[in-house]
Amino acid sequence: MLTNAFSARLSAVLLMLCACVMPVSAIAQTATGSIVTSPVLIPDSNKDGVIKLDGWALKVSPKLPRKTTVHGPCPGLPDFSYRVRQACAEVTAPPVIEPPVVTPPAPQPDPVPSDIVTKMLPEGGVAIQRPSFSVAFGPDGSLGTTQNVGTPFLTDAKNGFLRLSMYTGKGDDVLLQGRSQDIAGLIVNGRYYVAGLLHGYRQMRGVFTDPFTFVGETVDTTKSVPTPDGIKIVQRVAVEGTTLSYRVRLTNARSVPVSVTYFRSEDPDTAASFATQNRVVSQGRWEAGMTTGETYFIETTDARAYASTNPYDKAQVTGTRREVGYNVKADLTLQLVWPAVLLAPGESTEVTFRQGLK
Repeated sequence: MLTNAFSARLSAVLLMLCACVMPVSAIAQTATGSIVTSPVLIPDSNKDGVIKLDGWALKVSPKLPRKTTVHGPCPGLPDFSYRVRQACAEVTAPPVIEPPVVTPPAPQPDPVPSDIVTKMLPEGGVAIQRPSFSVAFGPDGSLGTTQNVGTPFLTDAKNGFLRLSMYTGKGDDVLLQGRSQDIAGLIVNGRYYVAGLLHGYRQMRGVFTDPFTFVGETVDTTKSVPTPDGIKIVQRVAVEGTTLSYRVRLTNARSVPVSVTYFRSEDPDTAASFATQNRVVSQGRWEAGMTTGETYFIETTDARAYASTNPYDKAQVTGTRREVGYNVKADLTLQLVWPAVLLAPGESTEVTFRQGLK
C-alpha cells in the first residue's frame, strides 16, 4: 500500500513539473529579440512603442508570459509584429540605384579635311577644292557653274574656262566641254523631274545648307509659278582624293504612295574629242577613257542599280540598259539607274554612288 501511494504522489509531482517547463522550441521563439505577431494592433497607452503585456500576452503568437514587454509594431515586418524585450531593429531600405542617364551624342557632320577649301558662290552653288582636285555645283545640286568661281580654285583656264565642274589640272574640265551636263533625275509615278543647270533642266530646286549638303525638292514647272511637287531631296557629298562620294535621300512628302526611280546622267568630254572609250567594267560601274589620259568613272555598290546609255543630247531620260563587258567609243550619255521603289507617305529611300577621275 505504501509503495503504491508513494508512486502515485511521485507521478503527480512530475506532471506538475512538466506543465511548468516550456518546450525548448517555445523558449527559443519567445526569447529576447524574437518576433511575435498579433492579430490586431496592440493598444499603446503612451504611444512610445513599448508595451507591457497583460491579457495580450496570450493573444500573440507564440504566446508570452504575462507582464512581458514588447516593442513595436516593428516597421519592415508583417503587420502587427513586435520584438520581445528589445527595440525594433532599424530597417534600412537598400539604396535605389538609378541607372545612369545616357544621352546619345548629337549627330556630327562628317569631318572636313584640313586641306580642303570651300566657297559659297553668288549664284547659289558651291565650290570645293582639295590639292589637285576641284569641283563646283550649281544651285540645283548638279555639277557645273554658269559663273566664274574665282580664286583660289583650280579651273581649266587653258581651254578658256574660269567656270568649273570637275578638274584635276592634268587634263580638261571633264563636264564643261561640248554639251555640258551632270544630271540628277527622278521618275515619279511615270513623270520625269530633272536637275541639270548646264543642260537647261530645272525641275528640282533647293539650297546648300553648307558646302557639302544640298536640300531640295521636286517642282511642277508646268504651272505659271513652279510649285513643290512632293519629293524631298537631301544630297550629301564628300571629297576623297579625286573622287566625289554621294549619299542621296529621297522622301515622299505626298499624302499617297508614289513610285520613285532615281538616275544620274553624265557626259564626260575633252577639248580634243567628245568621244570617249566607254566600258561597263562591273555591275554598277562605268569608266570612260579620255584622250587626255585620264579616266572618268561613276559607280555604285548598290545591287539595285544598272548601267544604261543615251545619245549625248538625251541625258534627261533613261536610256538603253548595258551589261558588264559593254565597250564602245562614242559621244554618249552614261547613266546609272536605280529602279522604281514604292514609297508610302513619309517614307524614304537612299542611294549612294561615287564619281571622279583617275
